[in-house]
Amino acid sequence: MTPKARRKSQSGVISASRWLSSKEVCAERLAGDFVYPIGVVIKAGQSCINIGQVTLDGIEVKGAYVFAHLSIVDNLRTARRKVRREACSVIGMSFPFPPLDGSAQKNQKFPAAPEMGIDPTKRYTATMETSMGTLVIALDPIKAPKTVNSFVYLAAYHYYDDIIFHRIIKGFVCQGGDPTGTGRGGPGYQYADELPKAGQYQIGSLAMANAGPNTNGSQFFLISGASGVQLPPSYALFGQVVKGLEVVEAMQNVETDRSDRPLVDVVIKSVTVTVAD
Repeated sequence: MTPKARRKSQSGVISASRWLSSKEVCAERLAGDFVYPIGVVIKAGQSCINIGQVTLDGIEVKGAYVFAHLSIVDNLRTARRKVRREACSVIGMSFPFPPLDGSAQKNQKFPAAPEMGIDPTKRYTATMETSMGTLVIALDPIKAPKTVNSFVYLAAYHYYDDIIFHRIIKGFVCQGGDPTGTGRGGPGYQYADELPKAGQYQIGSLAMANAGPNTNGSQFFLISGASGVQLPPSYALFGQVVKGLEVVEAMQNVETDRSDRPLVDVVIKSVTVTVAD
């Protein structure tokens, strides 16, 4: 048994079309500016894209939203359908790397992996407040810069707030980081492996769950027992619990069902990251 994130067939186009739901697309807005959830961006370097009889004249970022300015030269019903269907051809760009002061608005869906926003020469510490206590985790940006970068990025967008540990196996791992709580969810992007050498996992290690090579997203696990320590080096190792190992021990002892899901939710209340020289 391995700490895998379950595979889910996913297309960027399908994901984008879901963003363009009836709640966001309404006839009143189609007459002027159309609001996309943040991160859905018109093709970089282009000021105008024609979609049938709908023209996207440009984009503008305002707070938590990206506004797409539309020129409609067709009836609203047709325009609405064209925008919902064909605007999905736009390519997503990564959100800007947020500050670590907690000011970024919560988001759990991203169009692309982040640009490098951390300094691997500095020390990053994650404080994870859970329903069972506090974990202080020393992150390792030297050995796993892309992994730490993604984790810090998501944490700063409050991605992990109120997510549960959906899979806990005593003597093995405590796995979380999926907003859907099913083991199938993720942030909307994947990135390449940064694998450790054999024998480097230990109790309290923080590593990425995956669905195969180079499928890292947001799901992670904390090694809680001997079976986890003995895992093959197939999972990016990017941190170590330095305070709160008793919390990990308590977590791994909760009652679970046949699917290894806790009977009482173990919740990540928040993850905050601090940086030091």
